[in-house]
Amino acid sequence: LDNSPELQKRYQEEPTIRRLLDLALKIEGTPRHASTHAAGVVIAPERITRFTPLQKSKEDIVTQYDMGSIEDIGLLKVDFLGLRTLTVIDRALKMIKEEMGREIKLEELGLDDNQAYELLQSGRTLGVFQMESALYQRLSRDYQPDSFEDIIAIIALGRPGPMGSDRFQDFIQCRHGKKEIDYPHPLLQEILQETYGVILYQEQVMQIASYLGDLTMGEADNLRRGMGKKKEDLIQQYREKFINNAVKKGLSEVQAGEVFELMEYFGGYGFNKSHSAAYALLAYQTAYLKANYPLQFMVALLNSVKDKTERVALYLQDCRDLGLEVLPPDINESDYDFTPGQGSLRFGLGAIKNVGQSAIESIVEARQEGQFTSLYDFCHRIDLGRVNQRVLESLIKAGALASLGLKRSQLLAILEPTYQRCLSQKKARAQGQKSLFGGMEEQIFSGDIETPDIEEYPVSELLRMERETLGFYISGHPLDPYQNLLEKEGVTPLEEVKQWEDKARVRVGGLISRITPHQTKKGQAMAFILLEDRVGQVELIVFPDTYNSKREILEIGQPIVVEGKTDQQEENGVKVLAEDIKKMELPFWLTIPLEKIGDNFWNSLREIFLSYSGPSPVYLELKRGSEKINLALGNTFRAPADGEQRKKLQGEIERLIQTRGQEGGHQ
Repeated sequence: LDNSPELQKRYQEEPTIRRLLDLALKIEGTPRHASTHAAGVVIAPERITRFTPLQKSKEDIVTQYDMGSIEDIGLLKVDFLGLRTLTVIDRALKMIKEEMGREIKLEELGLDDNQAYELLQSGRTLGVFQMESALYQRLSRDYQPDSFEDIIAIIALGRPGPMGSDRFQDFIQCRHGKKEIDYPHPLLQEILQETYGVILYQEQVMQIASYLGDLTMGEADNLRRGMGKKKEDLIQQYREKFINNAVKKGLSEVQAGEVFELMEYFGGYGFNKSHSAAYALLAYQTAYLKANYPLQFMVALLNSVKDKTERVALYLQDCRDLGLEVLPPDINESDYDFTPGQGSLRFGLGAIKNVGQSAIESIVEARQEGQFTSLYDFCHRIDLGRVNQRVLESLIKAGALASLGLKRSQLLAILEPTYQRCLSQKKARAQGQKSLFGGMEEQIFSGDIETPDIEEYPVSELLRMERETLGFYISGHPLDPYQNLLEKEGVTPLEEVKQWEDKARVRVGGLISRITPHQTKKGQAMAFILLEDRVGQVELIVFPDTYNSKREILEIGQPIVVEGKTDQQEENGVKVLAEDIKKMELPFWLTIPLEKIGDNFWNSLREIFLSYSGPSPVYLELKRGSEKINLALGNTFRAPADGEQRKKLQGEIERLIQTRGQEGGHQ
C-alpha cells in the first residue's frame, strides 16, 4: 500500500478490495502454520501430556509448545539425524572387503595417511564429508592441511562467522607465516594461540568469558547459548559483569567492550570445536577412502545419490578427473546400481528412465543362461510382461544394447518387428497353439529381423538420447567442442556460482536448456533461462533490454557466454541477472595451398558446404610457400558444430583439393 499508488487507488475506490486488504492487514505477521522440527524428539520423565499439550501433524504427534518453551519447562529435546555419509562409508568398506579381501576397521585407522592429506591439499574434496562445496575446496587448497587439527580448523573456518568477518584470510596467512598474529588483547594469547588470534570456536568464547569476565563455566555456557540464539536480554545481563571484571584484569573499558563485541559476533556464528572434531573425523575417513580406494568409494557415493541427476553428473566428472573410466549401462554387464570394474565403474540399469526394478530383475535373471547375442535373443529370453517396448526403447537410447554389435539407429529400426515377433511367439506358446506346418514353426517365425544398412545418428542426437534417458551425458558432452573457447572466456563453473555472495560479478557459460518467456507488469517481454554446463545449472534472469537485443541468439541448445551478477534469493538459491549475452560459435578452419585451387573450385566448395550447413563460421587459411593469408568466409560457408559431421565435411574438402590439384591450379 505504501509503495503502489495503483493499489492505493483501488483500496480507496473499491469496497471489496478495501475489505480484503483490511482483513489481510489484521493477519499479516502472524504464524501461517505450525511447523515441525524434522528430527527433534522430546523426552519426558513421565507421561508427556503432564508437561505439554500435543497435536496431530500429518502422521506425526507433535508438541504444541515450540522448542524454546519445551526447554524452558525442563524437557529434553534431542535431534536424531540420519547421515547418508555413514551409508556411503559402510558400502565402500564392504566392496573393498569383497573385491580386494581387505578389511578396514575405521576405529583402528590412523590419522596420518599422506595420500588423504594430499587429496585435501589438492582441493579435490567432492564426496568428502562437510568439505564438498567450492568454498571448502578453496579453503583446503589455501590452507594445505597436514594434520587432523588442521581439518578441524578448516571445517570451522567455513562457517559464517569467520567467513563473514574475512578473518579466515588472516588465519591462513598467519598459518603460512605471511602475517604476524594479531591478538585482540595480549591476555588472550594463550586461548587464541592455536587459532592464530581468531575466535574460531564457541569453546573459546566460553574460555574468554570465564578468564577475563570471571564468569563461571555454567554462566559462560549460558552466555554462549544466548549469543547463538540472539537473546539480547540475556547478553546484556552478562555484558556489564564481563566488562567490570575485565577492567579489573587490566583492560580499559573500551578494550573490554571491543572484546565482548568480538565474542558476541563469533559466539553467534562460530562453531563448536567438539562438533568440528566429530565432523573432521568423518571428513578424514571419507578423504582416506577416496584417496586410497577411489573406485569403491565413488561407486558407493554415486549409488547414494543415483536419484539426484545434478549430483550424479558432478560425481561422474570427478570420476573422470580421478582417472576412472565411466562405462555406459550394458544389458550384459550392468546390475541395478553402479558397480566397480577394473579401473572403471559401470552404470547401473536403474539409472535409465522408464526402466523399473521388475524389468531389471527379468534381465539379470535371463542373463544367468549366458550373454545376450542379438536383439532377438534378448527379447526372446526376457519376460516381455515386465520389459515392454517402451522399456526396450529407453535401453537402446541409453546405449545399453551396444554390446550386441549394432548401431543405435539399427536397433531402433528393428525394435518393433523384433518385439512383435517375440511377443507373438510367447503368446502362442502360452496358449499351446500348434503350427499348421508342424516343426517348421521355429524356422519360419523365429530368428533375427534383417538389419538395415543405415548410418548411425549424429553425435549430437546420440547425446540427446542419453540426456533423455539418463538425465545427463555419458559418451561425451555437447560442450566438448567448446571447451577451449570456454577456458579462453574465463568462465566460472556453474556449480561454483551457487556459493558466491549476492551481487557478485560473474562470467558464466553453457548450453541453454530451457527458455521461459515472461511479461513484466508493464507488458514488456523478458525471460527466465536455464543454463547448463558439464555438471551444474543456474537460472538466468534476462530483463527486457537484454532480452530484446539478444533474442535472436536465444535458442534451446545454443552455447552462450553470459556476463552479469548474482542474485541471492532466500527460497530459490542463486540466480544470475544477465547483463550481456554472447553466442559461442565454434570456428571451422580450412587450410588450402593456393597452388591447388583449380577452375570452378569455389563453386564446388560452396556446394559441399551447403550439404553440410551448420551454425559455425568458416575461416580460410590460404598458403603459398611460407606465406599465409587468413580470411573469414561469408554466410554461404557455414559448418556444422557436430564433430562427426565436421570430419565428413573435412574429408569431402580434402578429396576436392586432391582432385582439383590433379587438374592443375591457377593463382
